[in-house]
Amino acid sequence: MILGQSCLSFDFSKDDNKQPCPSSVSWCAIDGKRLEVAVEGKRQGVIKKKLNTEASRLKICKVELFKKFMEICDTKKIQLREKCDNRSLTYLDVKSLNKEYVRSWEILRQHFKTWTLKDNNLLLFFSK
Repeated sequence: MILGQSCLSFDFSKDDNKQPCPSSVSWCAIDGKRLEVAVEGKRQGVIKKKLNTEASRLKICKVELFKKFMEICDTKKIQLREKCDNRSLTYLDVKSLNKEYVRSWEILRQHFKTWTLKDNNLLLFFSK
Protein backbone atom coordinates (compact mmCIF):
# COMPACT_ATOMS: atom_id res chain seq x y z
CA MET A 1 0.00 0.00 0.00
CA ILE A 2 1.30 3.44 -0.94
CA LEU A 3 0.19 6.52 0.99
CA GLY A 4 0.66 9.96 -0.45
CA GLN A 5 -0.02 13.54 0.50
CA SER A 6 -0.74 16.45 -1.78
CA CYS A 7 0.09 20.10 -1.24
CA LEU A 8 -2.94 21.15 -3.32
CA SER A 9 -5.80 22.75 -1.42
CA PHE A 10 -9.29 21.29 -1.63
CA ASP A 11 -11.80 23.98 -2.67
CA PHE A 12 -14.60 22.49 -0.58
CA SER A 13 -12.70 22.00 2.65
CA LYS A 14 -14.04 23.49 5.87
CA ASP A 15 -12.65 26.85 6.86
CA ASP A 16 -12.21 28.65 10.18
CA ASN A 17 -15.11 31.01 9.51
CA LYS A 18 -17.70 28.82 11.18
CA GLN A 19 -21.26 30.09 11.25
CA PRO A 20 -23.96 28.83 13.61
CA CYS A 21 -26.76 26.85 12.04
CA PRO A 22 -29.79 29.10 11.43
CA SER A 23 -32.15 26.26 12.39
CA SER A 24 -32.98 25.13 15.91
CA VAL A 25 -35.41 22.99 17.84
CA SER A 26 -36.74 24.06 21.24
CA TRP A 27 -38.51 21.73 23.61
CA CYS A 28 -40.98 23.35 25.97
CA ALA A 29 -44.36 22.66 27.51
CA ILE A 30 -46.17 25.87 26.63
CA ASP A 31 -49.76 25.91 25.41
CA GLY A 32 -49.72 22.18 24.67
CA LYS A 33 -46.85 22.39 22.19
CA ARG A 34 -43.97 20.05 22.93
CA LEU A 35 -41.46 21.54 20.52
CA GLU A 36 -40.96 24.29 18.00
CA VAL A 37 -38.67 24.38 15.00
CA ALA A 38 -37.12 27.74 14.20
CA VAL A 39 -35.23 29.13 11.24
CA GLU A 40 -33.32 32.36 11.85
CA GLY A 41 -35.31 33.01 15.03
CA LYS A 42 -38.76 32.63 13.43
CA ARG A 43 -41.16 29.68 13.50
CA GLN A 44 -40.52 27.33 10.61
CA GLY A 45 -43.29 27.22 8.04
CA VAL A 46 -44.55 30.77 8.48
CA ILE A 47 -45.43 32.31 5.13
CA LYS A 48 -43.57 35.42 3.99
CA LYS A 49 -46.62 37.64 4.43
CA LYS A 50 -46.75 36.82 8.17
CA LEU A 51 -42.99 36.86 8.77
CA ASN A 52 -42.94 39.85 11.13
CA THR A 53 -46.22 39.15 12.89
CA GLU A 54 -47.23 37.40 16.10
CA ALA A 55 -47.75 34.20 14.07
CA SER A 56 -44.00 33.94 13.42
CA ARG A 57 -42.97 34.28 17.09
CA LEU A 58 -41.55 31.37 19.00
CA LYS A 59 -43.07 30.63 22.40
CA ILE A 60 -39.61 31.08 23.95
CA CYS A 61 -38.96 34.54 22.49
CA LYS A 62 -38.66 37.53 24.85
CA VAL A 63 -42.01 38.99 23.85
CA GLU A 64 -43.97 35.78 24.46
CA LEU A 65 -42.18 34.95 27.73
CA PHE A 66 -42.75 38.51 28.97
CA LYS A 67 -46.42 38.29 28.02
CA LYS A 68 -46.76 35.00 29.94
CA PHE A 69 -44.90 36.47 32.95
CA MET A 70 -47.24 39.46 33.07
CA GLU A 71 -50.29 37.17 32.82
CA ILE A 72 -49.02 35.26 35.86
CA CYS A 73 -48.45 38.52 37.76
CA ASP A 74 -52.03 39.56 36.95
CA THR A 75 -53.45 36.19 38.01
CA LYS A 76 -51.49 36.14 41.28
CA LYS A 77 -52.15 39.87 41.90
CA ILE A 78 -48.42 40.63 42.03
CA GLN A 79 -47.57 44.31 41.75
CA LEU A 80 -44.02 44.65 40.46
CA ARG A 81 -43.48 48.28 41.43
CA GLU A 82 -45.32 50.28 44.10
CA LYS A 83 -47.92 52.75 42.88
CA CYS A 84 -47.39 51.64 39.30
CA ASP A 85 -49.56 49.63 36.93
CA ASN A 86 -47.66 46.55 35.74
CA ARG A 87 -48.79 47.18 32.15
CA SER A 88 -46.93 50.51 32.12
CA LEU A 89 -43.60 48.70 32.63
CA THR A 90 -41.42 47.71 29.69
CA TYR A 91 -39.52 44.45 29.41
CA LEU A 92 -36.32 46.34 30.29
CA ASP A 93 -37.99 47.92 33.35
CA VAL A 94 -39.06 44.52 34.67
CA LYS A 95 -35.65 42.95 34.07
CA SER A 96 -33.96 45.87 35.83
CA LEU A 97 -36.18 45.40 38.90
CA ASN A 98 -34.42 42.13 39.66
CA LYS A 99 -31.13 43.41 41.10
CA GLU A 100 -29.74 39.91 41.67
CA TYR A 101 -30.31 39.05 38.00
CA VAL A 102 -28.63 42.28 36.85
CA ARG A 103 -25.62 41.65 39.11
CA SER A 104 -25.32 37.99 38.03
CA TRP A 105 -25.55 38.95 34.35
CA GLU A 106 -22.76 41.53 34.78
CA ILE A 107 -20.52 38.92 36.44
CA LEU A 108 -21.26 36.39 33.70
CA ARG A 109 -20.48 38.91 30.96
CA GLN A 110 -17.03 39.52 32.48
CA HIS A 111 -16.19 35.92 31.57
CA PHE A 112 -17.90 35.97 28.16
CA LYS A 113 -16.39 39.14 26.74
CA THR A 114 -17.40 38.34 23.16
CA TRP A 115 -21.09 37.93 24.03
CA THR A 116 -23.12 40.02 21.60
CA LEU A 117 -24.76 43.17 22.91
CA LYS A 118 -28.07 44.43 21.64
CA ASP A 119 -29.33 47.98 21.71
CA ASN A 120 -31.46 48.53 24.84
CA ASN A 121 -34.09 50.17 22.63
CA LEU A 122 -34.94 46.64 21.46
CA LEU A 123 -36.02 45.87 25.04
CA LEU A 124 -38.44 48.78 25.36
CA PHE A 125 -41.63 46.89 24.58
CA PHE A 126 -44.77 46.40 26.65
CA SER A 127 -46.92 43.38 27.36
CA LYS A 128 -50.34 43.59 25.73
